Amino acid sequence: IKELKLKNVFSFWKHFKDKETFLFYNPIEDECIMGAVKLKSFQSGEDFSGYKYIFSTKPFFENVKVGIWSGFGAENIAFSNYLKVKSGRQTLYYNGDEPKIYDFELQDEHYEYIMENEDYENWIKLFNDCHSKILLKELSKVVISRVVKLNLSKRANQECILKRLIDNNPKNFVFAYKKDDKCFLGATPEVLLRKKGDRIESHALAGTHIKKNDEPRKDYRSLLNDKKNFQEHKLVISNIKNVFNAFGENTHISPTTVMETKNLYHLESKLCTKSEESIFRWRDRLHPTSALGGTPKEVALNLIKEKELHERGLYAAPLGLINEEGDGIFVVGIRSGVLYEDKLYGFAGCGLVASSDCKEEYMETQGKLKTILECL
Repeated sequence: IKELKLKNVFSFWKHFKDKETFLFYNPIEDECIMGAVKLKSFQSGEDFSGYKYIFSTKPFFENVKVGIWSGFGAENIAFSNYLKVKSGRQTLYYNGDEPKIYDFELQDEHYEYIMENEDYENWIKLFNDCHSKILLKELSKVVISRVVKLNLSKRANQECILKRLIDNNPKNFVFAYKKDDKCFLGATPEVLLRKKGDRIESHALAGTHIKKNDEPRKDYRSLLNDKKNFQEHKLVISNIKNVFNAFGENTHISPTTVMETKNLYHLESKLCTKSEESIFRWRDRLHPTSALGGTPKEVALNLIKEKELHERGLYAAPLGLINEEGDGIFVVGIRSGVLYEDKLYGFAGCGLVASSDCKEEYMETQGKLKTILECL
């Protein structure tokens, strides 16, 4: 263990630029943790004792195919080096030789881009195919998604992008996972699961209002009375509540409130229960909630597999950080994208219910894409 005083904490990321690395910024704890150089991969059920942090990923669907998601899968990893930044204090944890990290000045860069794909026609077909199933009452809700492909003016500086993601989204969880020449990163507002001792907590987040530049900032309590959004939100609460009641004890649901992020407002409710079971068992029970999949779950997931033309990979999937006691947090990989060479693949989705409108849902995804596009 060693204390550092870097002027630029992303010097840690740059130092390990050719190694597998991750970043996890937790606004609840006001804490940023970076890890580099894989030390050990854990199988299900292995003990974490003696390892400072475990970084964990699980794809949205079980199998990841080729393309931009090749190499990304279900993993529980301990790293050889960690930098923890909390309350202005920088702590380096390392296994083996101490890394000599050079403190470099971070240059601010901006990137022009050209959108490679115009996907509204594809969106119309996807929307109609899925919405028709809801109208036929085969399911109550399904979450569909899209991907935009951007050609950047030059290869992006990852440290610059990460700093901007954190600066732009101080209330969101910022994450990044770099393998080889690809980096999955984003700034999500959504907590799938937090575990501390026997307390299990999950956040229902569904129902969205896009902020408009020409309207005054105000309390969007009107979102609480919006029939379409509240219906969507209630389905997510019900989904999580059913899991908590089946496997936990003393389940409690907080009143629904409005969460404000940089570009959006969301309906949010927090649920908690008691359980001694592992965070991984709870992750697998909860993922995906109806905020990312739909209701009923299996019907919605099969529809997504059948109708979406792209692979979700780690998009909308759980990723998190666990300590050696087994406590930790899993967030959902939304408001996200993949940097690959001089390209950025941005992902966004939205929940469809019977009263959904095709163009309005598309515009909602445009609002959600702002999080990842603004980091350019």
